[in-house]
Amino acid sequence: MSNLERKREDFRKYLDSTGAIDNLTKALIKLYEQKNKPQDATKFLRKELCLSCHDEEEFESLIADLDESNRKICELEREIAKLKGNIKRSSSEIDLALTNGFDDLNAAAGDESMLKKFLSKQIFDELKGLRTNFKGTLLDCIQAGFENLSTSNGIFACDAEAYKIFASFFDPLIEKIHDFKNDDKQAELDWGEACRLPDIDENYVKSVEISVNRNVVGYPFAAIMKIEHYEEIMAKLTNAVKCLCSENFKGKLFPLDGISDNDRRNLMDEKKFFKNDNVDLINANATRFWPQGRAIYANNLKTFYIWCNQQDHFKFIACDSNGNLRNPYELLIEGINQISKDIEFIRDERLGFITFSPFDLGTSLHVSIQVEFRNFSSENRDKFEEIACKHNLKIEKIDDDKLYVISNMKCMGMSEFETVKELADGIIALIDVDKSLLFTHQFTSASIDLSAVQPLLAEAKLPGEIKPINYTLKLKPNIEELSFEGYVKIFAIFEEPSDLITLHASSELEIKENEIKLYKNGPDIEHENIKIRRVGQNIKKSLLEIYLREKETQGTIVTLEIEFSGRIWENTEGMFKGSYIENGNENKVYLATSFRPNNARRLFPCFDEPGMKAKFLVSILRPKAYTTLFNTPLRTSENIEDKYQMDHFELTPELSTYSIGFLMSQLSAIERTDLKDPLTGNVCIKVYARKDLHESLLSSNVYERIEKSLNEIKNYFNVDFPLKKLDVVALPNLFTVKATDNFGLIFYKETQLTQNSIYLVAQELVHQWLGGSISPQWFTEFHVNKAFVDFIAVNTAIKLDNGREFDRNWPMTTLYSIYYEFSKRYPHSKITGMKQETLCSKTQLVLRMLNYTLGAETFKKGLQAFLVDRDHKTFLAEDIWSAMTKQAHADKKLKNDETVSAITESWIKKERLPVVTVKRDYQKNEATIEQKLYLRERPHDVPEADKMLWWIPVILTNEDDLDFTKYTPKTWMKKERQIKISNMPEKDKFLIMNAEEVGPFPVNYDETNWNMIANYLQNTEKRLTIPNLTRAKLLHDCWNLAYSGSLNFATALNMTLFMKFEREHTLWNPIFTMIDHIGRHIDISSVHTKFNVYFAQLLQPLYIELENEKVDDEEKSKINLRNLAKTFLCRAGYKPCIEEAQKEFKKWIDSENPDDDNPVANQYICPVFRFGTMAEFEFGVERVVNFNSEKKQSERTYLLKAVAGCPNQPEKIIKLLNMTMLEDDEKLTENDLFLILSMLSAGSTGYGTLIKFLDNNWTVIKAKFESKTNLWDRLISTATGFFTTQEGYDLVAKLYKNRRNEFGSAEHIIEKSMKNIKEEAKWSNENLPVIEKWLDSQDYDHSKFIV
Repeated sequence: MSNLERKREDFRKYLDSTGAIDNLTKALIKLYEQKNKPQDATKFLRKELCLSCHDEEEFESLIADLDESNRKICELEREIAKLKGNIKRSSSEIDLALTNGFDDLNAAAGDESMLKKFLSKQIFDELKGLRTNFKGTLLDCIQAGFENLSTSNGIFACDAEAYKIFASFFDPLIEKIHDFKNDDKQAELDWGEACRLPDIDENYVKSVEISVNRNVVGYPFAAIMKIEHYEEIMAKLTNAVKCLCSENFKGKLFPLDGISDNDRRNLMDEKKFFKNDNVDLINANATRFWPQGRAIYANNLKTFYIWCNQQDHFKFIACDSNGNLRNPYELLIEGINQISKDIEFIRDERLGFITFSPFDLGTSLHVSIQVEFRNFSSENRDKFEEIACKHNLKIEKIDDDKLYVISNMKCMGMSEFETVKELADGIIALIDVDKSLLFTHQFTSASIDLSAVQPLLAEAKLPGEIKPINYTLKLKPNIEELSFEGYVKIFAIFEEPSDLITLHASSELEIKENEIKLYKNGPDIEHENIKIRRVGQNIKKSLLEIYLREKETQGTIVTLEIEFSGRIWENTEGMFKGSYIENGNENKVYLATSFRPNNARRLFPCFDEPGMKAKFLVSILRPKAYTTLFNTPLRTSENIEDKYQMDHFELTPELSTYSIGFLMSQLSAIERTDLKDPLTGNVCIKVYARKDLHESLLSSNVYERIEKSLNEIKNYFNVDFPLKKLDVVALPNLFTVKATDNFGLIFYKETQLTQNSIYLVAQELVHQWLGGSISPQWFTEFHVNKAFVDFIAVNTAIKLDNGREFDRNWPMTTLYSIYYEFSKRYPHSKITGMKQETLCSKTQLVLRMLNYTLGAETFKKGLQAFLVDRDHKTFLAEDIWSAMTKQAHADKKLKNDETVSAITESWIKKERLPVVTVKRDYQKNEATIEQKLYLRERPHDVPEADKMLWWIPVILTNEDDLDFTKYTPKTWMKKERQIKISNMPEKDKFLIMNAEEVGPFPVNYDETNWNMIANYLQNTEKRLTIPNLTRAKLLHDCWNLAYSGSLNFATALNMTLFMKFEREHTLWNPIFTMIDHIGRHIDISSVHTKFNVYFAQLLQPLYIELENEKVDDEEKSKINLRNLAKTFLCRAGYKPCIEEAQKEFKKWIDSENPDDDNPVANQYICPVFRFGTMAEFEFGVERVVNFNSEKKQSERTYLLKAVAGCPNQPEKIIKLLNMTMLEDDEKLTENDLFLILSMLSAGSTGYGTLIKFLDNNWTVIKAKFESKTNLWDRLISTATGFFTTQEGYDLVAKLYKNRRNEFGSAEHIIEKSMKNIKEEAKWSNENLPVIEKWLDSQDYDHSKFIV
């Protein structure tokens, strides 16, 4: 019998033994006996074979019964939610909750709570028994603040009346938030005209979003709303949107109760879907009955949305992805006006539109504009901050290196149009600054975004009752539906007895709670189930909590199995989708992950803390046309159906969850042209990119850069690369994340890999050891991790290419920026997300100091010992310091009672820097060295400044022994205020402390020592015996110390005399910075012209030399130095520059149609308007007035800025002011006047002429502009707010005295101006005579300058 026959016989016996053949035969006989054969024979047989089965009619009836039961369940759930929502606390319960909450609030440590600052005992006792007409209580307004004692929000109005009933609480809060006093009144509703908004350079603007919140008359707010309120408000919207019939507004209303997965996904992709996951709103009871009564209206064009009952009753949103401001503004106005025809919104005469949150009162208008700044960096941050402060803007850095979100901080006290106008003006000013910054280098920090880490510092750690050992993870992404399914098996051990397992799982994950399995493992245990009491998700904290019926003992090993599903995002958090075009028109899609710092929980349930390391065994399903890259090499792959492959990867070493990652794409590996085998040591390196980019990457030597960097880092660490393979990916269109350093798999932006940078490559490679193989124990250690990575990456780049990509400016750019930031009275004031970056930069410089003072070899060996000790483990900063201390003691670099920890703690834990003063006693051959807090800004009144002390290395270099490679400290100032040092050099020899900027602190000397240094530097041969960095430090220190009032300006100016011989760009950088700082301060005085001419004469030979040395492919630093020199010389009136500009300008004057064509480069326009004739100026004004509307509006804007901001003669500005303020020229608008005022504030000729013009024409100007509050306030601010001398104070005081009580809304502006000028005038009175006297002692050749 054949094998097939044997199988058939076995199957027949099986059917016979089970009765299947007998039953089937009987059914067929019965079918045969039927006289009227049924149409559906199969149905007949099915019924005969299963007499108990339901027929179709019965089945359909059962389905109907099930549907009805489900409907009733939904109704009951709604009723339960309604009843729960309607439960009201009794008066005694409210009193008790208020009392307990108030006690807890005042007992809590810290002062982060906004509620704590404004809820005094007196106000609490006064208001706790009051009720609004909707029965709202004080508790309803502040319960979110009670729940979260550290929130800066947590305060909401229970209804519109709450702002009056609880006014004694809300009014001071509103004044603090909005600078809106009790007697202030919100401006009338005024949208203005969108066409009057100024043009913003759309090359900079990436997207615009404008929104307003509105609440309906006759309804309470979310904290006390009933289900009926939610439903009625949504019904109003349902009816109102029917009037949105035009093409701009046609769309659909999506109730969230029952929204389809596809619709939810689309709204999420558009980033216009809202959820109930805001902690403050949850605590405020504003998410009850979710998702009932919630809806989103979206137009088909994806430019207009209405959120219903998210926070306020309605939120209107208009957006534009092309960077246009006017379009969404017009759309928002029209949309609100249409809806307002059917729905009346609450508006108060004093407070404006009434909102749930007091932060949104007034216009409730919020504008967010995403802008790309090309030259923004920490060293020039002050210029951006100044504009942000002036225009009431908030600047937030987002993940991308150059993208920032600019938004308005003010929504009270101005009309809608004024708010948007001020924002637009501010962004234009910011863009102008960005364009003007020619010389800047920003060290990017690719892997750790500290602005993202900062909020996690306060995050509560997991209880720690259980620790993962390894994960088995299976993922099935669906690219078409942008969703995924997954399964995770976690092998874990109980670290302590517990009946609770807590791990992370984002609220976005759908957890199959009923399918969760938990069982014990062990040598004597075989799959013993553990009973689960219940499972819950803590939405606020993204936690999955599994409660057990019994407590498990310490040491119990368990396996936890969880099935889950979720969606794929486009916002680069968790798993995200990206796309690109290849071969001209072929759209390709990829999936990638980004888990830093805590986004693994968005993909799968896990212990998502850096200290919870475990091994991962991962399998990922992919379409066959795709390739999947993971942290480890591919182990096996199996076919799943026809279209898919399941890839199984090798087990990882122990990793933190943020270090794992994968990429599923159709990118291809770049074939090596130099080697057949892509191996460096035992590491297989492959670079992946779209095919169109392969040639560009090869020409940038990408493999060579990776290999050289890898070998250099490996040799430095003396530890092999921790993996067998390294995949480097140039990920297309990776807009919103920096390079992502998954362990063994690094994602770069395409531009980062093509720009031939070693530093960017080295950063991510260092992270494979520090941050990957060895992980920070908690988020508090991330800034130390990042500082080490940056420091080693910089050293790697400098060693491999001699610092070429830094233009030899490292560490000066970093040093100068932190000197400036930490010397402010209030560091990190205006720009969020920068504080941690600055602190990290300081830590990096502290590491540099240790590298010098301990010695590079000791520093390296200490780090190597740390790496060996913590291999594949976690670390605290103290672990590094301990390893270095041990090595330093062994190498006799520190005394036994000295530790690296003591040194670093004194630097890292303070957001400040010291200044050291060396005063020599030339008779005794001694020196007193003193340290104190370094402050540039006045007044020097920082609290507890006298208690701040640092460990400071005393490294001294004297004129007799100019060896600048000796970095071993003579001693350490061990948090001592003052020490004495003996054996100083002879009295005619200078001394330098902290040469080469070993430590991040400036140094001051007595005047004699400064003058000896200055004289030495003027000797052309001797000067070069002092290295570039030390010469730059001496210049930078003396100028900043003089500016801060710690050094005589004559001494500082003496230190500049040698610059006429200087050609190194590293030394000119601090000079240009100080010319700008000091120049702005002395602008109005007679000293300014002399000051400019002096420095212009220093620059003149440098510029001529640079012009004569022009060559192709010259260094970027030389190009920038030439441009900066020329810019300053033109501004100072250098005749060759002015003559060249006038010659070019004449071509425009002589052209046949000057309004149609401008042949003049922008660089020539300002010098002509500054120093040229009145006729040339008037020609420029005519071009503004007669501007051809068909040309780019930005050209007119630039020309108007030059006309207003460049002139050096008052008569030119008076002509412009006459035209705009007195003559009513129709072609010069109010928008133009705003811009003119902004430009006049940049120089003393501008604001000095303006204040006199205002005083002379007061009656006419006041009558014309006082009612236009924003414009009037700007006018007074510009005319009075920028003086710095006694002369300026007298001008402003005279105006104030002559026009007392006539300033209206600007009264407080001029009063504040006078206060500020008085403080600045003290500086001017002390320093201007000194500066002028010194300048008068110099020889000038005025022949080449227009004075």
